[in-house]
Amino acid sequence: MKRICTIALFSTLALLAAVSCRKSVEQSLEWRTELQVVSSDLVFTPVGGSGTAVLNLTGASVASNASWCQASVSGDKISVTVGEWGGLESRYAKLTASRNGESVDISVIQYGVNMGGVAVEPEVFVYAEGETLSYPCAVNAVVRVSSSADWVAPSLEGDELKLAVTANPDKATRTATVTVTVGDIVKEISVIQLPVFENTPDWVVSYSGIKVSGGREYSTLTNTVSADHGKFLLAYATPVEFASSKLSEADFVRMLSLTNRSEILYAVDYYAAQGYNYTFADFLLGGTGYDYFSLLEDGTYIGYAIGFDDNGYPTGWYTADLFEVGGLTPYQKWLGNWSVPRGDGADTWVVSQNVENESFLVSGIAGFAADTYAEGAFVAVVPFDPETEELVFQVYENMEATWTDSSRGTMNALLSGQYTNVQGKTYYNSGVGNTICRAKMSADGATAELTPRSVTSAGEPAFFYNIRWYGRYTTSSGSRSGVSWTGYETALPNVMTKL
Repeated sequence: MKRICTIALFSTLALLAAVSCRKSVEQSLEWRTELQVVSSDLVFTPVGGSGTAVLNLTGASVASNASWCQASVSGDKISVTVGEWGGLESRYAKLTASRNGESVDISVIQYGVNMGGVAVEPEVFVYAEGETLSYPCAVNAVVRVSSSADWVAPSLEGDELKLAVTANPDKATRTATVTVTVGDIVKEISVIQLPVFENTPDWVVSYSGIKVSGGREYSTLTNTVSADHGKFLLAYATPVEFASSKLSEADFVRMLSLTNRSEILYAVDYYAAQGYNYTFADFLLGGTGYDYFSLLEDGTYIGYAIGFDDNGYPTGWYTADLFEVGGLTPYQKWLGNWSVPRGDGADTWVVSQNVENESFLVSGIAGFAADTYAEGAFVAVVPFDPETEELVFQVYENMEATWTDSSRGTMNALLSGQYTNVQGKTYYNSGVGNTICRAKMSADGATAELTPRSVTSAGEPAFFYNIRWYGRYTTSSGSRSGVSWTGYETALPNVMTKL
């Protein structure tokens, strides 16, 4: 038994000795090559540059397997030069140092471009006054910047990108593109500079009551336009919202313009996904017009008309007007669209604000659109009587808009009517200011009666039996004359119905 243990012991020792000898042989093979790398500094950023590797012996040669990595040897020192790299991925090269039939490989790495330190939004808004904006721009590569416009000057200061924007002298938004190039990576930034925001008296926003669309009731706001400043959108806020913003009126409107712009762009994208080809301009209004809003609670509001161009950029024009909901004044009750019978059909008369509590602008009378023959030619200024709360349709000659007739020359529109005197003769009246008819609203505001008034002809009162437009011109003898259009007259008396 003891012998068996002894044999087993010697067997175990022999096995350990064999293993030990085998390890010793493998270790000695690793040091069979005399040429070795003592140290190396061959990790590069995308900027490129120079580095070295040191050998333990002199007299070696070196070769690179990549054209972008150049290497040479002097004594025991290998010098390596790497050019600029613009890719996102890191790249690698292998150097092989050789001497007396021996060789050793050396790794070279150049990191890819890292854009994580560039924190600039693709769209930057700048106010009209101009300013210098700063953005983080810490990258591991060479950064180059340029601008498509001289009013934006980009520069690099340390790890910051600065955009110096001069004041905007134009009454329109202007845009420029700043290009940031990091290696092969190009980042474009749209710089959008808003114009100065200016309140125009040529736009007046008012509350125009509740209208039904698609079977649903909406509150409506109307912008009455007396001079063209382009297209616009309508918005509103409460006086409390405005006051709590602590902004000036112009700055508050500027904020509203950007908010509404974002909402419209979102809507354009949404409808595009549904297969509808809407543009930003499709959401804008032009001329006197109204828009729908969710039903407003009773109270005081500020109505805004904010100018935009077709591309979705603010023009700088706006208006801000107070209005009341739930307590319409007698004047405000007239605002809106009215259906008025003519012949076998009916026309829509549009009553818009002119001078509050004094007068209205009315178009659509007798079937003439406002811009027939010339822009705004067939729009009448109609006085408001605050004592009787009536509209007073008077003979009105619009001298602001003219057009050219091939046979009569320059013409303009005259709102008047016809009457027949006691002698049985029929005339139209050119006496500006004479009353044609008055409109009295019903208690519920749903209808209004048009009651004709008279002029004196042949010594007796003669009542108007219609209201219509005439074209006025100057004859060759220097007198003023008029022409009319058959079928374009609205009978008096009549009844207007609120739409």
